[in-house]
Parts: sequence; structure tokens; C-alpha cells
Amino acid sequence: MTNENAPLKVFLKCDHCGTSLSGYIVKKKNIWYYKCRNKGCCNNKSAKQLHDVFDGILSSMMLNPERYDLLKEQMVRTYNRQNKENEENANLLKRQYEEINQKLERLEERYINEEITQEMFLKYQDKFKQERLETYQRMQKAGNRASNLEEIVDTVLNYSRNLPETWGDSKYNGKQKLQFLAFPQGIRYSKKTDGVRTFEINPTFLWITQKQQESGQEKSGIPLLNMDYAALVVPTGFEPVTAGLENLCSIQLSYGTILKKK
Repeated sequence: MTNENAPLKVFLKCDHCGTSLSGYIVKKKNIWYYKCRNKGCCNNKSAKQLHDVFDGILSSMMLNPERYDLLKEQMVRTYNRQNKENEENANLLKRQYEEINQKLERLEERYINEEITQEMFLKYQDKFKQERLETYQRMQKAGNRASNLEEIVDTVLNYSRNLPETWGDSKYNGKQKLQFLAFPQGIRYSKKTDGVRTFEINPTFLWITQKQQESGQEKSGIPLLNMDYAALVVPTGFEPVTAGLENLCSIQLSYGTILKKK
């Protein structure tokens, strides 16, 4: 059930028992809270305070427009370097596709010249056509990822520099999608420490945040998550980052977020 006053419910988890937090209102005060569904935990917190914390986390991951061009150049260069093997594979697939077409042509010639039976012709025709289809699909996938790289990078960098605004302007479902996109395992809240933490960050957001901090010679980490990245697996290649880029684009299209260029 959607509740615009508690967009972090389910996404926010109890750090003591792992149970998802739900939202409720104290009617006398007209104030919303989040609480653990496990009655034994007594883990609760003002919704407004947790919303402010989450907004702050997104702000700390937000791309500074002044570093846009630098990070775009780094992303494109890193992708091209790390995926040189993919480009070679795309060329190999193209050759394989042409070879399968030649096999089909040769098969038809042999059938017309009555060198093979109809049964054999149909058998190998189906086999080659299936191989051709699979090769074509793999070839298209490899080609598309290379051809629209800059468009994907632009989309994601724009998305990254508008994270708090996008979250704040979205309805419940939009907020939930962005939350789980950025933090696939959700965020955990502890009443004992009055702090939040997470075990996973979208590799694209993580890459952008780290590179931005490095380029600005800033302190590494996300203070509001009490995180210095030591507990996370940091992506050294670009394959997981590229997957993250594609996911971000699909999410952006799925609920019509308009990325504003500032």
C-alpha cells in the first residue's frame, strides 16, 4: 500500500533484527514515524528526520556540475579501455554471422541441386537459422552498448547531479524505485546509535562519488552512512558500472523523470 508520508517504508530496515520498518502517524501530534514491525525492537524514528538524513545521503552522492566534463571523459575513456575485448568480440560475431549466411546459401544450393534430401535440408536450415538469430542478438547487444555510450553517460551524469531533487519531486513509486536503485539492499536504521548504514550502493553511483571525491581531493566516504567504502566491494572495472548505467536509463524512462540540465 502506497503512503506518500512514508516513502522509506520497506526500504528502511531495522539494524537490530533486519525487519522492514513501517510508517505510522501519531494523530495527536500529526507527526509521522517509522517503526520496526518486530515489537521487541522498539526501533522507531521521526519520518521527517529520516527523510532529511536520506536527502543528505543523496546530496553527498550528487555530482557537482563543475566536474561533469571531467567525469564524462573518465567514464568514456575507462569504458573504451576496459571493453576493448568486447569490440573485438563484436567483430568476431559479425564474421560468424556472415559465415552462417554463407552456410545457408550453400545448403539451399545443395538442396536445389538435389545433393541432399528435403528432410536433411529442413533439419540444417532450422539449425543454421537458430544460430544466426542467436549470433545476431549477441551482435546487436554488443554494438548497441558501444554506439550509444555517450548518450548513456550523459543521461546518468545528469541523473546523478539531480538525485535529491528527483527524489523530492517524485511520487511514492518513483521514490521507491530511486531508493532501491541507489541502495539495492535498502538502508538500515539503529535506534541505539541513531545512525544509518548500508551494505551495497549502485556501482555507478559509487564510481561517480569516489571519482568526484578523488578529483576534488575531498575526504573519501559518505559520513551520513558512516562509510569509508572499506565494507563495500569497489568496482575496479567498468562492466558492473555499465550495467548500472543501463539500469539507470531504464528507471528514468519508466517513471518519466525529466533530467534538468543546470
